Amino acid sequence: MNRKKSKSIIPCTVLLIIISFTACASQAAYRNFGQVNLEPGWTRYEAEDTDIAAIYNSSRRDDDPPGSEAQRFYSGGKAAGGLNKGGNINEVPPDLDWDTTTEIAYVKFLVQAEQEGNYLIKIRYNGDDNKQILVKANKGPHKIVKIPQRQGGQWDALFARQIDLPLQQGENIIWVSGAIGEGWLNIDCIDVRTAPLE
Repeated sequence: MNRKKSKSIIPCTVLLIIISFTACASQAAYRNFGQVNLEPGWTRYEAEDTDIAAIYNSSRRDDDPPGSEAQRFYSGGKAAGGLNKGGNINEVPPDLDWDTTTEIAYVKFLVQAEQEGNYLIKIRYNGDDNKQILVKANKGPHKIVKIPQRQGGQWDALFARQIDLPLQQGENIIWVSGAIGEGWLNIDCIDVRTAPLE
């Protein structure tokens, strides 16, 4: 009598458990994205590190440092919060003096560059909605950076928006505003590529 070899079949319940576990693990890794090790070839600058950053015009004044907000998913445990302002981002003057203005709230980062050139910058933030921010390097003109919603409005996950900025050799200041007009975000940190674009 011919016998067919029996095939090993994973029960549906086991398969569902595996799928569910994989999805949860993936989501957990995503939600703790800011706490993973820094990628090789990048330098991280934390918004709450008062040695290399300062938070200006935040509505949060009673925190330490002022303008910061603590959450477990931030890379250093805190981020710059209370940065969002109303108004029309297109009406912000290109020659605005960020050091004296109260029209926008922002974080000012002191960044080192080994040589002059254009560098990739990753702005790490939470707050998942459509928004626009201003970013600039040193005394150059600001850029309007559009940040689209990415995952259904989730507030407690970190995202990254990558841009490039011209840096000079040595010390540089990178300025990153909060959302202007619609939307909101807290700025966790910026990651700067250690070598310029070729």
